[in-house]
Amino acid sequence: MNPAFLAAVADTLLPGDAGGSDGYPPLPPASAAGVDLASVASSHSAVFEAIAKQTSGVEAFANAAEAARIAAVQTVERAMPDAFRAFLSALLADYYEAPAVLTAMGWRTDPPQPRGHAMPELSDAAFKRLGRVQARGKLWRG
Repeated sequence: MNPAFLAAVADTLLPGDAGGSDGYPPLPPASAAGVDLASVASSHSAVFEAIAKQTSGVEAFANAAEAARIAAVQTVERAMPDAFRAFLSALLADYYEAPAVLTAMGWRTDPPQPRGHAMPELSDAAFKRLGRVQARGKLWRG
């Protein structure tokens, strides 16, 4: 399957957005987010083949108008719901882990360690509760 077809399928499902008043950058379409479309396609080839068949081939789908692509995808979704659900789950997982998407959503892209997660200041009540735990001493051998 050619890259233009894979991108057209992914972008039909995840077209991104233009950004908004929230101050974050726009969500990229799936083909620009860094999703490994070839890997998703190899794992879910039956769905991609069915989508191509709906529009008489991969080139026809890639060149079709948005409404025709949506109709083809919806037809395949109804015809093979379990396979389509598995395909969509894989695509969504890759998309929402892509650094470009995380950045657009205002999330950090670096791992939580070694810096850890940001935590709010502890209240006096929390310090008091932790004081009782600290006073009890070590509970393990060392």
